[in-house]
Amino acid sequence: MRLLLCFAGLVALAALALCDSDKKATVVQEADSAALASALEEHDSVVVVFVHTRKHEQANLVAMNQLEKAAEAVAERDVVFLAVDCNENTEVCKEYEVNEQPSIRVYSGGAGVYKYTQAVLLQDYVTNFIKKYTAPKYEVVKSFASFKALLRSKPVLVMVVPEGSTDKSIKSFEHATSQLFELIPCYMASLLPADLMLFTEYTGLEALQIGIVRPPGNFPGSEVLVLPYEEEQVSRKRIVRWAKKTIPAQLYDLNNESDQFVLNQLHANKPLFETIVPYSKKEEADRLKNLLRAVVGDFEGRAAFSIADSDKMSEMILFRNGVSSGKGTYIRQDGKLYVLENPTKMEIRKFVNNVLSGAAKPVNPSERPPENPLENGVVKVVASTYRKIVLDGEKDVVVFFYLDHALCKPCADVLELFEHTAAMYAHHPEIVFAKVDLSRNYDMPAPRISNFPSIRMMQSDDKFSHNVYEGGRNAKDLGVWVLDAATFEFKPNYDIAPPTAGAAEADDAAAAGGEPQELSGDIV
Repeated sequence: MRLLLCFAGLVALAALALCDSDKKATVVQEADSAALASALEEHDSVVVVFVHTRKHEQANLVAMNQLEKAAEAVAERDVVFLAVDCNENTEVCKEYEVNEQPSIRVYSGGAGVYKYTQAVLLQDYVTNFIKKYTAPKYEVVKSFASFKALLRSKPVLVMVVPEGSTDKSIKSFEHATSQLFELIPCYMASLLPADLMLFTEYTGLEALQIGIVRPPGNFPGSEVLVLPYEEEQVSRKRIVRWAKKTIPAQLYDLNNESDQFVLNQLHANKPLFETIVPYSKKEEADRLKNLLRAVVGDFEGRAAFSIADSDKMSEMILFRNGVSSGKGTYIRQDGKLYVLENPTKMEIRKFVNNVLSGAAKPVNPSERPPENPLENGVVKVVASTYRKIVLDGEKDVVVFFYLDHALCKPCADVLELFEHTAAMYAHHPEIVFAKVDLSRNYDMPAPRISNFPSIRMMQSDDKFSHNVYEGGRNAKDLGVWVLDAATFEFKPNYDIAPPTAGAAEADDAAAAGGEPQELSGDIV
């Protein structure tokens, strides 16, 4: 009841705003199916918070209050703010695929839908999200000179519109930009006859045509790619489908968030060549960027290229990427590291072709299988033996994922605890304890691990729903977890004494004149 009253209070604020006929409503209004459909038809952008008045009371209030404040930042735009109660409008929430509340979404341009995906509701995040996705998805340029000045280093999507034209294809272009603006800069060239003539002479695009214009000299082949449809055939879907296939490949800077987004959206399934170089050496970094830009077009559709600043990477990230320092130039592809010394345009082309064909040899292949993989009761697993050992459907396998001691100081100490637990189960052949050094096995077919060390149980009957150990660094907790997670019945040997502090801690304790202590803390 309290939330319903608060909800009613917010609706009352909306009513007060509506009383001022000279101003647009910029407060959250209650909406049902008809009101939502009407708003989507009439407004450029509609911001909706889906709530449930019987659940998440505090979060609902926070979300709605934040929309009230965010509305002030976009008061000059054609934006309406709505609140839909999924308790009262179940079918609406099903239709719009709302599975959790509160959920904030922006519907823009009649086609684009954007979801607020941050884990927490913070006012700055919510306001910036709404400002970004309610903004025009394309920019209008009024002269040929203005358009030409836009062409710097990236291609642009443009529609040529004679000033005053109302052709229906214009609306299709506007709707398409709501799905494309994050992938390529979008422009509408609204030109007078004299400028239209210059524009057509320069680009080849005529009135009401849509094309992708490349910056002069930066790409091989034609400078302009034209949408292959007549005016009456143009639709939002056709524009979007064509543009996503046609947007030219380019060199993506991984220090730029928008470049990362485009790379993930357009090239997720292509081999990625990553160049890691210190930007602090500006002359060398600029030389490499220019060389890479010159060859990107040669591998259109076959590969993607990115560059990253090793100065901004931590030692752990560099190490896990196979780069031991930030002083060199490296290229990674599909997790393997290749080094090209003294790159030139011709050498880069040859090098990339060799990598794609399999002729090039990586400098950091995974470790070779050891002659005797059993070390202190734990099986050492490398990339080539992972599937055979870990995915054995006849056994439960407990896996210890770790990094080199230089990168993960707790790993060595937790390994001692893991080896002790393995000894407790050594008389049971149905369970295997294995360890994987992910800093030396780059193409390991293992799950993605973000925290180290990590201990996981791969059960005999389900190798993909991993049980992750999140307990303390002590033999008792780990032993109990193994018994609970295992699919077989085991009787561990509790007569084996638990370890004291690990080697590193023992050395530190001895140097300080103290006694080593039992391991403590949690594994996360």
